[in-house]
Amino acid sequence: MILRPVTGLTARLGWWPVSATAVPPQWESKFAQTTLQAALAHQPAGLTNPLSPSNEVLIAGLKSFKMKARMGMMADEEIWKVVTFLERIGSLPLEIQTNWEPAQ
Repeated sequence: MILRPVTGLTARLGWWPVSATAVPPQWESKFAQTTLQAALAHQPAGLTNPLSPSNEVLIAGLKSFKMKARMGMMADEEIWKVVTFLERIGSLPLEIQTNWEPAQ
């Protein structure tokens, strides 16, 4: 009963850490991961990739993936090309593997 006002007061006084570089406590990371997994388990139900994994689609996905700055400005089809590329990243055809240089 008293926890809510104390929490609000400490937040209002600025006593909560807000640094973007702060490492969250382990319980917060675990809570966030569990929450994310639960949310993702419900959302993609019935969602299927409309693109077939042709070399053309995989190359387009690779190019879009390398242009990370555009990730927020992609059309749906471009996003699906990136998804198709990432789904098959472990088994890419040889001609596409030569263009793929994962970050070290």
